[in-house]
Amino acid sequence: MDSCLILDGGLGTTVEELDSGATQHPLWSGKLLKDDPRLLVKTHLSFLEAGADVIETATYQSCLAAFARAGYTKEEARSSMLSAVTLVEDAITQFEQSSGTRRRPLMALSLGPYGAQITQEYGGIYPPPYGPSVPSATSHITSFSSREEEVAAKLALSDWHFGRLKVYADSPHHWNKLSFIAFETIPLLREGRAIRHAMGRLKELVTDRGLTWHKWWISFVFPGGRFPEAKQGGGRILPQQIAYQMLRPAEESGKSFSLPDGIGVNCTNLRFIHGIVQEYAEGLRQVADLTPPILVLYPDGGLEYDVHTKLWRALEEHVDDAGKGGMNEPWAQKLAAEAQQCMRMTWNEHLVWSGLIVGGCCKTTPSDIRTLKEIASSLQLLG
Repeated sequence: MDSCLILDGGLGTTVEELDSGATQHPLWSGKLLKDDPRLLVKTHLSFLEAGADVIETATYQSCLAAFARAGYTKEEARSSMLSAVTLVEDAITQFEQSSGTRRRPLMALSLGPYGAQITQEYGGIYPPPYGPSVPSATSHITSFSSREEEVAAKLALSDWHFGRLKVYADSPHHWNKLSFIAFETIPLLREGRAIRHAMGRLKELVTDRGLTWHKWWISFVFPGGRFPEAKQGGGRILPQQIAYQMLRPAEESGKSFSLPDGIGVNCTNLRFIHGIVQEYAEGLRQVADLTPPILVLYPDGGLEYDVHTKLWRALEEHVDDAGKGGMNEPWAQKLAAEAQQCMRMTWNEHLVWSGLIVGGCCKTTPSDIRTLKEIASSLQLLG
């Protein structure tokens, strides 16, 4: 992959535009897997018609425990999680039949962080055993004081992620329809390491069963341009540290962690993307014998989600760039220009990135993705 693919936009927030009450539920868009699957297919199809090459499943907050809390049986939970794959496949089939396209769109399994269940994907304040403190108005602790506690939390997070991944690996019919696995909005480096560990375990399982191994990426969130996790003793973890930790070979107990094929930034304001990407590149330059990764960029639409009011609000400095229900052309122009720079980024005469996947996150619409596709095409970024 040496070109740019277009990712879809904000699934949950686009669904909200079609039906304002559809996602008022702990499972967010996952609620529709059972209650209104046709609305999800319609939304997926709208992004395909806008030019998206990659469509994500409605599984961001999905895990067996979340469905159980919502009153589902274990079998109902599994069925709902797997149905998300079927719904994207249905949308792709409809699109192929109506458009006559020769290039089949790809599917990415969307997996949010543990914090998505407790509205902590932006704060990274996790309760034991996954973190050091229960989220509250006064608690902002994201790091441990001892290595032993850190390791225990990482293993707990690894088990949690592996459990939801296994739902898909246990169903070859659904697993084989995937092209990518997308971990997104990750607020903690500890969770990034845990995901690598979970994917290492999954790779062994998938290989033993003779299934195809899929490319996967891990995308981090930077609210206000800063990574949520603080270092013990003060200071923030920097993007270059994240890139280095995610792409360097690592072993534990004699077993290798799985290396992601891509690293990204999502649900972060577009104005911070350039600086974060530059710092990612600095981190990669410290990795020996690095295979250039895919860069995945899907910034938000310039609106900020208030976890207390559960409403989206415009950032004052971006009022001119934000339109009702999505962005206008400047957002797509800026993202396409950033993608163009990234495609040309080199180090020691070698390309830093093996390819790009760009799209939108919360509050980006099919209209925004259509404009992004048109501009990316005019810049000859697409393969």
